[in-house]
Amino acid sequence: MKFCPLPRSSVIKTLLAVVLIAATAGSAYAIGPSEVLETYGDKATYTIIRNGKKIGTHTLSFTPKNDELTVDIVSDIKVRVLRIPVYSFYYVSKEQWAGDQLMSLTSSVTEKGTTKRTRYEYRDGVATMTDTNGETTTGDVNFGSNHWNNAVLNEQLIFNTLTGRANKVTVSEPKNEQLTISQQEIETTHHVYSDELQAEVWYDTTGRWVQLSFKGEDGSVIQYISNGFDQ
Repeated sequence: MKFCPLPRSSVIKTLLAVVLIAATAGSAYAIGPSEVLETYGDKATYTIIRNGKKIGTHTLSFTPKNDELTVDIVSDIKVRVLRIPVYSFYYVSKEQWAGDQLMSLTSSVTEKGTTKRTRYEYRDGVATMTDTNGETTTGDVNFGSNHWNNAVLNEQLIFNTLTGRANKVTVSEPKNEQLTISQQEIETTHHVYSDELQAEVWYDTTGRWVQLSFKGEDGSVIQYISNGFDQ
């Protein structure tokens, strides 16, 4: 029996970075805080697959209140050999929105018993970003790398919630493509990412993120695939 090489720590970090940054771009229809419940509902879930085998889950939860919105994001990855856990990676992030403006974002990653945190705050037209070392930078950055809000389509800088730094993102023109999601054929737009990160991402016709695919550092194929939507 042959086993695929286990994903190294750096591979998993690349996995999350690509997912959380690359998946932010969207189709021609941009989903913002005011449209989120109409499109996603109050929760959206995804299955994380490596070389055809499930290794984790990714969950978005939306809580609106008047003109404000809270978004909670969790990625839970566990790698097993012969059903024995050999690796885990746990990501938690929270966004606070006022209208269409991201006001704050916090995130943490727990790996091998160590937790690292980042933070974003928007005040008086300036974004302040705190990285995993506690160092701060400022800049014209209006979106975090949690992917649900595809209004980031026209942005060139995005706050990386894993590193606490701004990253450049370049997205190709979309191509129409059919995918099977939750046993249903759907129309999607397919985007290719280049610049600091490389990946392929798909959105349905309402702008919801439905699939992501990219290669890890060890050459393995990583996918995030939607479990479907109630809406």
